[in-house]
Parts: sequence; structure tokens; C-alpha cells
Amino acid sequence: MIRMKYYKAKENFVVNQITDKTILIPKGEQILKNNSMIIMNETALLLWNSISKDYKNIIQLIKVLTDEFEVNAADVLDDLDKFLTTLLNVDALEVKNVEA
Repeated sequence: MIRMKYYKAKENFVVNQITDKTILIPKGEQILKNNSMIIMNETALLLWNSISKDYKNIIQLIKVLTDEFEVNAADVLDDLDKFLTTLLNVDALEVKNVEA
């Protein structure tokens, strides 16, 4: 059996547009846990919007990127991993392990 991680954005974060920057900001009790803000580019916003709706695994997130941009899967894997790690570090993601 293979264990696959699925990621979903926690609801205690909100995306705000401040001047020309898109920023992920904690809200409610999350502010007490982590008062960090994350500046997001177009790619990060696309991923955040995708995981805000539903749980997605790494393969599904790669597909989101390859469908939107003219890139191949190998080129986005490292940046995707860094993005997910950043979100995990600020406690912005729910993670569900599923065995397949």
C-alpha cells in the first residue's frame, strides 16, 4: 500500500489584496498561534485557491500548475514542495493521509 498526503487550506486564513500585493493573513485564534503573513504570487494564489476548495494530493496540485502554465511536472515539483512546506510551517494546512 502507498500512503498519499492530501492537503487542504485551513479556514482560519484569508487572502487580501493590499496595494499590488496578494497576502495570506491569519485570522481569529490563528493570529495568536502565528502572526505571520505570506506574500503570494500568481502561482501561489492559484494553488491556495485550489486547496481552499478541496483536499488535493501532490499529483493533483502538479496538474493544476501544468494545466494553467506551460511547464512540465518535473519543473514545478521543487517549488511546489517549498510552497507546501511554507504553509505547513505557519499551520495553514490540514493534512490527511490516505492509503491507496
